[in-house]
Amino acid sequence: MKITSLNIIDRELHNFLQDFVFSISLITESKSCILHVTNNVIDVKYIFGENDTNIQNALCISSKQRKHINCVLYIEGPQNINPKLHIHIKRELELVRKFIEIKLQLFFRQKWQNRYYFLETCSKNRESIDEIFKLSLEFINKFIDIDLQAIYYSDNKGIISYASYNNDKELLENFITNIHNSLKHNNLTSLYKRIANYYIYARQSGDYFLCLFFKEDIHPIYFLAISFFVNELLWLTASIKWHQREKDVFKSLIKSFVASLEAKDLYTRGHSEGVAYYSRHIGKALGLSELDQKVLHQAALLHDIGKVGIPDYVLLKPKKLTKKEFKIIKLHPIIGEELTAKIKDLSEIALIVRHHHERWDGLGYPDRLKGEDIPFFSRIIAVADAFDAMINKRIYRQAKKKEIALKELAQNAGTQFDPNIIEKAINSLEKIDVYSPQKNSFIPEHVEIARKEFFYRDMLTGCKNAISLSLDSRNMNIDAQFVFFDIRNFQQLNLIYGFMQADKILVKFYNLLCNFFDEDNIYRIGADEFVIVLLTVKKAGEITDIVKKIEKNLGVEINLNIFFEEFSPQNVNSLINKFKLKKYYLSQLSGCFNVFSQLYNSVAIFDNDLKLVYKKKVNPLMLSRIKQEKDKLHPITKYGQIIGYVYYEDPCTKN
Repeated sequence: MKITSLNIIDRELHNFLQDFVFSISLITESKSCILHVTNNVIDVKYIFGENDTNIQNALCISSKQRKHINCVLYIEGPQNINPKLHIHIKRELELVRKFIEIKLQLFFRQKWQNRYYFLETCSKNRESIDEIFKLSLEFINKFIDIDLQAIYYSDNKGIISYASYNNDKELLENFITNIHNSLKHNNLTSLYKRIANYYIYARQSGDYFLCLFFKEDIHPIYFLAISFFVNELLWLTASIKWHQREKDVFKSLIKSFVASLEAKDLYTRGHSEGVAYYSRHIGKALGLSELDQKVLHQAALLHDIGKVGIPDYVLLKPKKLTKKEFKIIKLHPIIGEELTAKIKDLSEIALIVRHHHERWDGLGYPDRLKGEDIPFFSRIIAVADAFDAMINKRIYRQAKKKEIALKELAQNAGTQFDPNIIEKAINSLEKIDVYSPQKNSFIPEHVEIARKEFFYRDMLTGCKNAISLSLDSRNMNIDAQFVFFDIRNFQQLNLIYGFMQADKILVKFYNLLCNFFDEDNIYRIGADEFVIVLLTVKKAGEITDIVKKIEKNLGVEINLNIFFEEFSPQNVNSLINKFKLKKYYLSQLSGCFNVFSQLYNSVAIFDNDLKLVYKKKVNPLMLSRIKQEKDKLHPITKYGQIIGYVYYEDPCTKN
């Protein structure tokens, strides 16, 4: 702070100094008279007469030199001055200096008492107690002519802060112990005494203890101001500690927000921190101030917080979203804005969060903002978000190399991203390491697995589903054996017994399968369709025996298909389709059998592999002969393709 007018401090003093300069000019009959009041914090001039262009040639009279206030009088071209008048002016000037000094001390005391001068002027943007004490040490020595050597502070929690001009900390701590005891035994709140070469002023206020060490005795003029200063310092210290606690709570709140998102989707763990990490580096490359970088980092940390309001079946879906589901996921920036806007300290990032999915070409969401209408910080986060997503593995794709990700960023400049940001962003991202989470998730892995069972488990039976089969097949041996089961004429069971009873049959069917096969290798892939992957191959006869036992227990017939085919994760779906097609053909053959059995006495239906499917009044010897004489079989076609064969003889005799 530089005081350039005493008018703001004391009107009476200001008028007095104007009159003083005028009277000196009259007494000395000079062309001009200048009073210059100065030190490190004050610089005031009072001029009467002509301009001060020739001040170097003027007569100079100064007061006694002091650290706090100096007064210099410049008299140009004096007509009436003698040694006695010179001495008289010098004495008057010293009185003026003391008068200014007293007025300033009263002003400072009043400012401290009002509790805003020190806080707003000197401690602005100071966050550390140690920093405040260092500032206070300089402050009191600058504004008052006292040699303050050290400040010591402690509280009941063992927090100690110390600022000093010397290295006598150990000696001063011994004095502090003495002072502590004196305050305690004499039941005092403050104490001023001399110990060794120091004058010590101490104040005890509740749990706080503050001690000031002076090299010289405090003049009575300054003592009241010092007392106010100590009160202010204690109050300020308590305020800073409270502010620090608020900041810690606020930081914890942000961490909890991010953790809640991690709890929602463990697969993207570290994504928010990664986006914040890259955003801050990009912001630094763009020349943002430290404060703006903090705001950007905070917004990036919380950019996806709105996903806590997205249903799990959409957020965690391992396959491509439907149009309806994508509309739901596009709501997360709006939800994020609502969440952050409700918290006072986060309200400034609410719009940044809302618009982090906007595109430079206007094709983004939720508001389809275009170009520079998109908040600047949102444009930065959009780049960092895309980069982090590309270089990390997702359930639907592998991670991309850093070089490829940077190339894609460049390719999308001017469409998806702000072209003015991309160049510096790429330069910055090239130089820094890829972010990796510093610690493991607080969510146990088995909890995450259980939470995603919605997608990987059948809700009726608890069996693994087709998505699980597709994922598990990536780690299967190519010699695995696929066994397909389904309940014959399951639709008729639904019609006869109703859906609830049919569902009970399905659950019982699955439980029976678990008695014979490892449940981790059983998958429900359709309404009544199950596939079992046998890593240790069984003979067809063994599986047939198992089927007979299940049919006997279940009271229904089961279709069985066994595939011994070399497979890869890519052809698992083709195997499933092959099975479903075979099942469809089987249902068509069943319809054919119903028709032929009404027309003929003896009927046999075979699939296209000549495996007997249905028969009516055909003895085993005849079946064996029929297979050898294939020309006696009539093909059954569907859409021009042979799906089976039928043998029949003698029309039915109607009664």
